[in-house]
Amino acid sequence: MATAPLTPGPRRSLQLAARITVKGTHWSSSSVLQPAASSFAPHFVRVLRLLGLGAVGLSSVRSSARVSRKRSQDDKECSRVPGVASNGVPLVEVVKVSDEVGLGLVVPQGATAGSLLIEEAPLFHRPHGHSLADSVLAFNQMTEAKRKLLLSLAASPGVPEKEVGFEGDNLRFVRVLRTNSVAVRESAGSGGAVYAVSCRANHSCKPNAALCVQEDGTMHLKALRDLHPGEAVFVSYIGEGDLLRPRPHRQEQLGHWGFTCNCERCGAAEDTRGFRCSCGSGVMKYEASEVGPGHRWGPCNCCKAVLPEETLLGTEELWQEHVFSLRPERTKHLSQIALAMYDGLVDQAAETESIVPALDGHWISAKLARLAAEELIRQERVQDARAAAQLLRRYVRKTLGVAATRISAFASYIEAAAAAVEGKEQEAQELCQAALREAQLLPRNGDQLSEKVGELQRSLVKQKELTMS
Repeated sequence: MATAPLTPGPRRSLQLAARITVKGTHWSSSSVLQPAASSFAPHFVRVLRLLGLGAVGLSSVRSSARVSRKRSQDDKECSRVPGVASNGVPLVEVVKVSDEVGLGLVVPQGATAGSLLIEEAPLFHRPHGHSLADSVLAFNQMTEAKRKLLLSLAASPGVPEKEVGFEGDNLRFVRVLRTNSVAVRESAGSGGAVYAVSCRANHSCKPNAALCVQEDGTMHLKALRDLHPGEAVFVSYIGEGDLLRPRPHRQEQLGHWGFTCNCERCGAAEDTRGFRCSCGSGVMKYEASEVGPGHRWGPCNCCKAVLPEETLLGTEELWQEHVFSLRPERTKHLSQIALAMYDGLVDQAAETESIVPALDGHWISAKLARLAAEELIRQERVQDARAAAQLLRRYVRKTLGVAATRISAFASYIEAAAAAVEGKEQEAQELCQAALREAQLLPRNGDQLSEKVGELQRSLVKQKELTMS
């Protein structure tokens, strides 16, 4: 049975959609952008008006979780018409990045962390369980304007067997759906959806914004840190856990979209495979080799020692094997086993001659610290829990910078739990608030963490009441 796309958002979006600016005359899509008819570009804003898409633009009001202030009359008017600043300048622009990359998003006036950059209804929705043939039929029942906009998006080739029987615009649509589809929640009909503007956000392994599908299927794009005027908006097409892994792993995960990432991190020295040197003070980083092609572990940044490649690679493979064995579906008492591994790693790092993954410079150390942290709290090993949290925070800052992350919010939660065990109620509450502020900037990855923090806060309140009674 044929399916129809989700009905667009409120009709007020007819006015709001016009707030987007397009620069450049060559029309293509983000990331792996395929060229389309150049004559379509000048009509982009007009087509968006016709589509009745959701509101698009920067929120002029700082996140209420971070800043509470009395707004001016201009602010109030602006908040009712998102997508334009109080001075009338468009706050989100779709711009040409390069011939190779195509289009992308920028914030010409900048934005504060937590700002809502885009609010957008789906352009197309494919309910769970519906076949590609059903989706193609629904596509052909759409208006010409919507079909053109869909076909202008990225369209990476997929598995040939799944494309048999499709040709022309239908084949391109199947590829667009594969490349741009974002999972939506059950309350919005499950399945996947394509968004006309949000899908223009390019990927980076060091993102400054994040996509989040709301309960009703509306797409939100939030700033994960302060953005300076004219800065490009980057999201991650892969999960945060994958972002904390080495470059080859990230590139493998991104293969779905058919491109090789050349972002800030991928073009620099590897930041996830550092080894603690046997001198006890330095770290050996995995970087471009100075003596031959490819990469290798460089000299210690303290004593300048160079260790055989096979020694470090063998040690890494051994620890990696341990970590890969920690799967919830296969491992009982996972947190206890992870803690035992983490303790072993920390103990070896304290030995003078030991060579182990750097505690705050290797993804394996961070993974074990993450899995062991809550078990440390349960065992009331408060100082060790704090150390694990600090390790996680340092690692994520080295890899992802100052952007809000699930890991750094989790680290604040662990520190709050440690303070609670120590009876430091005020410190625990402050750390809970810090964790919540950061979690609220995140997509739905932060939901479960927010629930944990809320549970800890309720226990603190209950404990206070018992103390006062």
